[in-house]
Amino acid sequence: MARRGGIRLSFSFLLFPYYSLLVLTLLVLLSSSSFAFVLEGSDLSYAKFRKWKAGLNSTLLLEFHTGQPDGLLLYTDDGGHDDFFELKLVEGALRLRYNLGDGTQMMTVGRHLNDGLWHRAEIRRSASETSLTVDGFVTQFRISKGRDLTFGSLSANSPVYVGGIPSWYNNRLASLSLPSVAFEPRFRGAIRNLVFASDDSEVPKPQDIVESKGLVSGPGEACERHDPCQHGGFCISTDSGPVCDCKHIDFEGAFCERDKAPAVATFQGGEFVGYDFRESGGEPIVSTLDEVSFSFKTRHGHGLLFYSGDGADYLALSLREGRITISINLGSGPLDAKIHPDHLRFDDYEWHSVRVHRKVQEMSKTTSLCHITAEVDGTYFDRWTLSGTFTVLSSNRVTVGGFDAMRPLPGIRAVTNFIGCLRKVEYRADTIRLSLLELARAGNRLVSVSGRLQFQCQDLTQTGDPLTHLTSDPYMRTMSGGTVTFTSPESFLVLPSWNASRSGSISVKVRTTEPNGLILFASGSADGQGDFFAIECVDGQIYLHIDLGTGALRVQATSDPIEDGEWHQITVTRNGRSGTINVDDLATDFNSKGDSTRLDLDGLLIIGGLGNLDHSGFPVPIWTASLRKGFVGCVRGLVINGSPVDLAAIAQQQDIGSVRPMCQVGSAGHCVSNPCQYGGKCLDGWNRFICDCSHTEYTGPTCAKNAATLSFDATQRIIISYVTPVKSEAHDITVRFRTNRPAGLLLSMGSGSSSDFLEVSLEGTRIKLRAKLGDREKALVTGRDLNDNQWHLVRIHRRGNHLRVQVDDIPPVTGEVSTKTWLLEVAVILIGGGFHRRDEEMKLPPVGLPFAGHMQQLIINSQHIFEMIRVGQIENVENNAKFGKSPPVIDKPVTFKSKHTFVGLPQLKAYSTTNIYFQFKTLEPDGLILYNGGKSQDFIGVEMVKGHLHYVFDLGDGPVKVRDTSRHALNDNRWHTVTIGRPNSKQHTLMVDESLAIVSSLGPNLNLDLNGVLYLGGVPENMYDNNLPKVLQSRYGFVGCLASLDLGGEALNPTADALVPSNMVVAGCEDANELCTSDSCSNGGVCVQQWSGPGCDCDSTSYTGPTCAQESVSYDFGPGRGVILFTYPEDRRPDTRGDTIAFGFLTADPDAVLLRIDSATSGDYLEVELIDGKVLTEYNMGNKNLSIAERGTRKVNDRNYHVVKFTRAGPNSTLQLDNWDLVKKYPSESKLSVFNSQSLIHVGGWWNRNKRTVERPFQGVLSGLVVNGLRPLDMATDRDPRVQIIGDVHQINSIGSLPRDGDIMQKTTASGTPGVMDDLVYSGASPHGCSVDDEDECVPVYDTGSGDDLITPVYNPPPTRRPSTTVTFRHSNNKQPSQVPCDDEDCVPGSGVGEITDDEITTIPGVSITTTEHRTTSHFHKTTGGTYGSSSTASGTSTTLDGSSSSSSSSSSTSSSSSSLPSSTTITNPSSSSTSESSTSTSRDSMTTSRFTTPTPPNDNTMKYPVENIFNFESTPHTPRETNNGTYPYPTESEPTLVIIIIIAVLMIIIVSILIIFVMCKRRDDPIYKIEDKGRYEYVPSAGGTGGNGRSNAGGRKAGVKEWYV
Repeated sequence: MARRGGIRLSFSFLLFPYYSLLVLTLLVLLSSSSFAFVLEGSDLSYAKFRKWKAGLNSTLLLEFHTGQPDGLLLYTDDGGHDDFFELKLVEGALRLRYNLGDGTQMMTVGRHLNDGLWHRAEIRRSASETSLTVDGFVTQFRISKGRDLTFGSLSANSPVYVGGIPSWYNNRLASLSLPSVAFEPRFRGAIRNLVFASDDSEVPKPQDIVESKGLVSGPGEACERHDPCQHGGFCISTDSGPVCDCKHIDFEGAFCERDKAPAVATFQGGEFVGYDFRESGGEPIVSTLDEVSFSFKTRHGHGLLFYSGDGADYLALSLREGRITISINLGSGPLDAKIHPDHLRFDDYEWHSVRVHRKVQEMSKTTSLCHITAEVDGTYFDRWTLSGTFTVLSSNRVTVGGFDAMRPLPGIRAVTNFIGCLRKVEYRADTIRLSLLELARAGNRLVSVSGRLQFQCQDLTQTGDPLTHLTSDPYMRTMSGGTVTFTSPESFLVLPSWNASRSGSISVKVRTTEPNGLILFASGSADGQGDFFAIECVDGQIYLHIDLGTGALRVQATSDPIEDGEWHQITVTRNGRSGTINVDDLATDFNSKGDSTRLDLDGLLIIGGLGNLDHSGFPVPIWTASLRKGFVGCVRGLVINGSPVDLAAIAQQQDIGSVRPMCQVGSAGHCVSNPCQYGGKCLDGWNRFICDCSHTEYTGPTCAKNAATLSFDATQRIIISYVTPVKSEAHDITVRFRTNRPAGLLLSMGSGSSSDFLEVSLEGTRIKLRAKLGDREKALVTGRDLNDNQWHLVRIHRRGNHLRVQVDDIPPVTGEVSTKTWLLEVAVILIGGGFHRRDEEMKLPPVGLPFAGHMQQLIINSQHIFEMIRVGQIENVENNAKFGKSPPVIDKPVTFKSKHTFVGLPQLKAYSTTNIYFQFKTLEPDGLILYNGGKSQDFIGVEMVKGHLHYVFDLGDGPVKVRDTSRHALNDNRWHTVTIGRPNSKQHTLMVDESLAIVSSLGPNLNLDLNGVLYLGGVPENMYDNNLPKVLQSRYGFVGCLASLDLGGEALNPTADALVPSNMVVAGCEDANELCTSDSCSNGGVCVQQWSGPGCDCDSTSYTGPTCAQESVSYDFGPGRGVILFTYPEDRRPDTRGDTIAFGFLTADPDAVLLRIDSATSGDYLEVELIDGKVLTEYNMGNKNLSIAERGTRKVNDRNYHVVKFTRAGPNSTLQLDNWDLVKKYPSESKLSVFNSQSLIHVGGWWNRNKRTVERPFQGVLSGLVVNGLRPLDMATDRDPRVQIIGDVHQINSIGSLPRDGDIMQKTTASGTPGVMDDLVYSGASPHGCSVDDEDECVPVYDTGSGDDLITPVYNPPPTRRPSTTVTFRHSNNKQPSQVPCDDEDCVPGSGVGEITDDEITTIPGVSITTTEHRTTSHFHKTTGGTYGSSSTASGTSTTLDGSSSSSSSSSSTSSSSSSLPSSTTITNPSSSSTSESSTSTSRDSMTTSRFTTPTPPNDNTMKYPVENIFNFESTPHTPRETNNGTYPYPTESEPTLVIIIIIAVLMIIIVSILIIFVMCKRRDDPIYKIEDKGRYEYVPSAGGTGGNGRSNAGGRKAGVKEWYV
C-alpha cells in the first residue's frame, strides 16, 4: 500500500500489465499537480517555499484539509518593514490579513472548513483590489487606497511559509512585519497544490518544498492508535510516535502527567511586564474576540493590573478602593464600570481570579457591537454591550502590573502601579494565546520586563520593601510630560546632537532660586572642542554663547536676575550668522563673529550640568563650567527645531536619582529647621538648603565634619601641578587663616608659559590681592591687623576682569584689570610657601614671604582643596605641611541593633560623581553597610568583610572592589571615618581614617546607572541570596553605629529621612554593655564580642546554644549501615584554599570513615577516618596524598565522647582530639593548595554510588558536625533538600540518654569472602585507591615495599592450615628506597605521583606498620579492623611504614583453631622485643595470644552502646616474631563462623546446579535472539560474524524460537 496525493493505490500490476500502465500514467500526471504533504502541527513544524512574486495582478492558491479549527496556513512579508500576507484558520473560518502600505486589511470567509475535507483557498490581487475565495464560490475583497501598492521588493521579501514559521524568528521578532505571527498555532493537517508565481517564474506554477520541519511521512495515525496525553493534553502524531502538547493546560511532562507550577511574580510598585509594537514598528494584534485572565493577591487597594490598547482604544483592569474596575474605550466613548459586591473588597491578601471576555459582532457596514463579560472568582459577574463603528479589537501595547509614568497610557488617570502578586496572566486574541509572565520568565523577546521582577510571591508587608513607599510619592504616580527637576549641580541629561548647521531654533522654560548654573551646552565634538553653543545663568543673569569657528560671542540676554522662583521662557533662533535670544519679553539680537555661517555641533546636547566632561573640556568663556556650577531648578517645554522633547522620559532612562520628574517646588524655606550646625550660615536653594561653612572650623552639607587644617612653619608649603593647564575667566576662592606674623603668602596661581597670575597674601597685617592679566596688573588691599592669631576669612570673586575681595564682614573691595584679556592659565598652585631654588625650573611666579600659621577652608571653584588632598582626590601634589588632628565630630548617630534589619533612603545621587562620607563603630567583623542597585548590572555597595571595609561598584564593565589599607581590623568598637570619592570619571578612592586606596576603572562606561532605593545597614532577607551581586560577600546586615551620613552632598538622618523605617534602628549610639570574659563560653567555645553583648562561636566545639552549653543535633548510625550525604548545588561548588571541620563522636568501632569530602572535577578529597581506634585525616589537593594522625597510644573507640578539630590551610594542616596536644603538619615540598569543586560530603561512611552501599560504615553517634560553616546534621533535621539520609541512621534527642555499662554494642560481621570491599581499609583518591567509579574495573596493585603509609591487601595461596599473621606498628627512622615505581594510589591521576618522603608521613611515636610480601600464590586473610593481612609458607620480606625492610623466614603456623575460631591473630606487646625464625623457635619474652570467640547475639534488651568489651578473650602462650623494637598490635575483630561458611557453600552449590540444569535443558538453535514486542523473534548477529557455536550466521527471521537475556 502507498499513499501519494491523498489517493490510495491498490492495483496488481502483474495481473493487469497494460491496464495498470495506463492508470499509472494518469496518476503520475495527476499526482504531479496534487502532491500533498502532512504537517504534524508541533511548535517546530513548517514548510518553506520560494518567494511569491505578488505583483499587481497575481494569484496564490492552495488546497488543505484538517480537523483543527485554528492554525496558520501561510505567511510572507517584505522582510520586516510593513507589507505582509497572513492566511489562517480561525474557529473553522478562513481569515486573510494583509498590509500593502496603507494599513491592515482583513477579511474572513467560509465556515466549518475543519471538516476533514479538501478545500481550496485563492488569494488574488487585481490592482488595488485583493480578494479571498474559498472553494471557488465564497469570495470577499478589499480595496487598498495607498499610492504604492507594490508588495515590498522581491530581493528583500521573505519566503512563503506554510503551516508555521521557523522558530528562530522568536529571537528576531523585529524582522517580521507582523510579529504576532510567531505566536500563532501551527497548522495541523495536509496541504497540496500550492501554486503561485515565484521569483524564478513569471507564471504561476506548482511549488516544491525548499525546507521543512515536522512533516509526517506516513498516514499520521500515531495518536489514533495510542493517545498517551493526560489531563487534556493535545496529542500530535509524528513519525517518531505521539507527542503531547501541554502548553495550554496546567500540566507538564512528556505526557502532561505532572502539575505545572503557574507563573507567578511579585510587583513592588516599580515593575511591569508587557510588549509595545510601536517601538519595533510592527503591526498590532487584531482580533474579533479577546480574553484576559489572571489571579492576584494584594493588601493594597489601588493599582493597575492589566492594560491593552491601540491609540485611543483601550481595555484597562485596575484596583480602586479594593474593587475591580474595568475601563474600555472603542472609539464611542469610555466605559468605566466596577465589580463591587456589597461589603467585599479584594485587597484582603487572598488569591482572586479575574476573567474578562470581549467579542465583536458586526451588525452592518457601519455598526458593530462589542459584548463584554467579566467575572471575579467565578462568583461575581457583570455584562456590558458597546456599539460603534469598530470592526476589530486591536492591541499594539500591553502592560501588566504597572506602566512607565513617563509614557502615559490613554484613559488612565490617578492610577498607581500594582503592589502584590500576579499569577498566570494570559491574554488571548482569536487564535493567539500569550502567557505573559511565562514569556517574561523565559526571556522571550516579545515581552520586556521593567524593574527587578521576582518570579515568586513574596509578602511585601513582612519584608518592608521600600519600593512600596516610593510609589506613594506624587512624582512616581503622576504623568509629568516633559517637566523635570535638576536636584543638584552635578545632575544633567544628555540628548542627541542639535542639528542647526545653517539655521535652527531651541526653546526652554526654566525656574530656579539659585544664581549660577549651566542650562544648555552643545559642542562641535565629543571632547567639547570646535564650534559650540551654550546658555548659562551667571549671578542671576542669562548669557548666550555661540562660536561658529571664527570666534566666541558672549551675549547678555537679561537686565534683571531670573533667580526669583518664577518660570522664564528662553528662546533662541538663528539663521546663518544672525539670530535672536528672547528671555520672556526681552529680545536681544546677535551676530556671530567672522564670516562663517555654519554651526557644526557633532557633540551631544547636555541639559542642566557639565555631563561627563571635565570642566577643562569646556570652552573658556563659559563661566559656570569653570565654577563647576550645574543648573539646579526646574526645566520644561524643551522644543528643538519645532519638535518637543520629553525630558521626563529621558530622565527615566538616564539619571533618575538626581533628575526627578515634575517640578518639585517645596513648601516653606528649607532653612527654617536650622539644618546648619556649629555656626554655619544657611542659604535657601531650589528645593534644598545650602550651608556656608567657610567661616567655621567645620565642613560638609550641614557643617558637621571637622575641616582639614594645615600648619605651616614658613618652610612648609603645598604645590599642586596640572599636567594640562587649567584655563578660566572666572574664579570663586575662599580661604581661612590664622597667624601672628604680619606677612606671608596664602595662595598663588599661575603658569610658566605666561606672566599672568593671581596672588593672595598678607602684607603689613592686611590682605592683598594681586591679579595680572595680559600686560596689566591690579592690586586690591583690605582688612587691618589680621596677625592677631585669630581666624579670618578671605573671599575672592573674579568675573573676567572684574575683581572683588572681602575679609570677614568688612565691606568688599572691588576693582577691574584694564585689559581685554580675561583668560588666566593655571599650571601650578602654590600654597603657603616661599621661594625655593627649583621654583625657577618650575617657572613659579615670584612670591613674597612664606606663611607661618594655620589655614583651612581653601575652596577654589567649588573644590575643597585641603579635604581633597587629605583623601587623595588630587593628583600631582607636593605637601610637607602638617594636617592637624582633632577628635571627629559625631553627627546624628544611629544604632543598628540587629543584623536582620535595614532602613531605606532615597536613591543615591552618584550618576557621574561619587561623594560618600560616614562614620561607623562596630564589634562585628562582617555586615552590609550600604547598597543601591541599578539598571542592568550597575550597583554600588559598602560592606564589612572580616573586619575590613570593602567598597564595591559596577559601572556596567564588571565589578570593581576596593579594600581599605588599614593594618588593623576595624571592628574594634572605635569610631572610623570613611570617605568615598570619584575625582574623575575613571578614578575611585576609598579613605578610612588615614589610610587611602585608589583604583581606576578600565571600561568604557562612565555613568553609574542606579535605580531604586538606597539600603542602609542591610537589605531584605530574600535579597541576600537572590538579588545581591555575587561579588558582595555579606549575608546579613551591619550591627553597630553609623553617624555623619553625607551622601552626594546631602546630609541624611537615617531615622528621620528613611522611606522605610525600622524599629531596630534607633537614634543615638548604644555601646555594648557586657564584655567577653573567660567563662563566657562553655566547652571551649570562642567568645566573640558583639554589639549586643558577648557571643560564642561554637563551630569547633560540637556544641551549640548561646554559650555552647547545649548539645548539638546528633545522629545514631546503627549496625544496618547508614550514611548522610550533603550535595552542593552545581553552581555553588566551592574551591577552597582551607578547610575547617569539627564534630563530636562516640563509638566502639576501631575502623570506619567518619567524614569524607569529594570533588566533582578532580581526584581531590579529604577523609577523616578511624584506623585501629585512632583518628587519621588524609587529603589530596591534586598532587600527593597527605595524612595527619593523633600521636600517642590513646584510642578513641572507648565509647566515650570525643571532639575532633581539623583545619587545613593549603597543604598545611592541624588535628586536635579533645584537649590533647595539637598535631601540626607542614610538608616541606611545595604542594597544590586548592581543593577544587567540593561536591559531596559523606557522613558516617563512604557511599558507593555504583554498588548502592556504604563502605567502611561508622557505628556510633556523630554530633555537632560543622564543615566550613555548614552544619549537615542540622540541615538533615530541617529536611534540607540538599541532604539525603540513607540506611540505618536516626536522630537522637541527647547523647546523655545513650546506654552505658553492661550493654553490648552491636557489630556487623565481616564478609569473610575474598575481595569483598567492606573487609578492606583503603586510602587514596577514593576509598578503594581507584580513580574510576566502578571498583570492578580496578586492577589490584600489589605493594612490594614502597614505603607508603597504606595497609595494602596481599593475596596468598591457601595454606594447609590457616596461619596467624602479625601486623605490628614499628618505629624506625631508617629510610629504604621504594622497590616499585608506584603503589596502589600513586598511579591514580589526581591522587599524587611519586614517592612519599619522611616529612610527608605523620608518624606516631613508638609505632610503625609492617606488611609482608610473599612470593607464592596468595589468598586474602582477614586481620584487624577490616584489613587483610597475609600468610605464607615461603620466605619473604617485611616492609615497614617508613620504608625500611627486614628479612625473615616463616613456616606454617602451629596455631590451632576450632570451628568456632576461624582465625587467630598474634598480638605483640609494644614494650617487648621478640624474634621468630621458625615455628619451633624460642621467644625471648613470653607473649599472650588472644583468640576471638564469636559473641553471643544480643537479646532484645541489649543496648546499642556498651561500656564493656564486646568480645570474650582466651589467652594462650604464643611465640611472637622477631621485631626491631617494641610492637603495638592491631586489634582484631570477629569473622564468620565455619557453620556460616558451610551453609553459604551449600547454597552456592544448589544455585550452580540449578543453573547447569537450566542451561542444559534450554533450546538454543541459534546463538542470540531477541524478543520483539509483537511476538516476532529476530536474529541478532554476534560480534565477529559468527555465532556462539562457531558456525557462520545467516541473517533472517526465526519463528517459534525464544531467547532470554540472563
